[in-house]
Amino acid sequence: MGTSSPHPGSNDRSPLVPPHADAEPNKPLPKPMHQRFRQYRTKLGHYVQSGDTADLNASLRNYARQATGGADVGPRRFGTAINTGGVLLSTLTALGSGQELTDLDEVDAEKIAKIREAIGKPLSVAIEILADALAPDGEESDKIREALVQALSESLQNLEDEDFEPDLLDEEIFVNTILCFLAEVVFLDIVLESGEAFGKVSSPSIIEAREIEIRETIKVAVDKHLSGNLDKEISKLSISDMKDIQLAALKDVWAEWDGLE
Repeated sequence: MGTSSPHPGSNDRSPLVPPHADAEPNKPLPKPMHQRFRQYRTKLGHYVQSGDTADLNASLRNYARQATGGADVGPRRFGTAINTGGVLLSTLTALGSGQELTDLDEVDAEKIAKIREAIGKPLSVAIEILADALAPDGEESDKIREALVQALSESLQNLEDEDFEPDLLDEEIFVNTILCFLAEVVFLDIVLESGEAFGKVSSPSIIEAREIEIRETIKVAVDKHLSGNLDKEISKLSISDMKDIQLAALKDVWAEWDGLE
């Protein structure tokens, strides 16, 4: 996603967690803070201009604490993405083990047919097919599809074969795909809620450099907390298990960012 254009994002009247995306819909939500995005967007704008890690840390702290409502609330906004992450893992492990795709939960016949089309295709084509098949319908379809493409591109880039052959998939690829996917959906949310922050500089190379550092900072945090919640082979996890693990990891990330100085 390019960030050279402003992304107005949510405002103070927007719910902390969009109802369609709530990972814990039965829990009450607090009242949003007044001007909850102001400090986040200001500090992010300072970081875009300065490249100073202290400004990036301050922006992440305010994103977690104020803009999104804290560790008990903010991660709930990723419910749709978390569900997709569970389905993504289940799909890849089924392909890698030769399991019948018809056994996949939460994947209908039309999507299964699309997934099968990816087998044997050049990697770049297969990634687009898989992202199309696994992206959910609804308001977040484009954002999650973008995250799927990014995650699969990163995790499959070192395959020896130029075509997508499921028997090349392994535990390392499964872990890397989920890590990259979860980090990317957080990155995209940070960008979409950034307001005018990326308009503080006009140089595409500076913006690209800031994006790379933000991505890597998010990935390090997600990796630390996601890995800590994986106590067995990831391929043995159910969709439900993977949802719980992703949500727990994000809550830990939010708590870490809330404590940044």
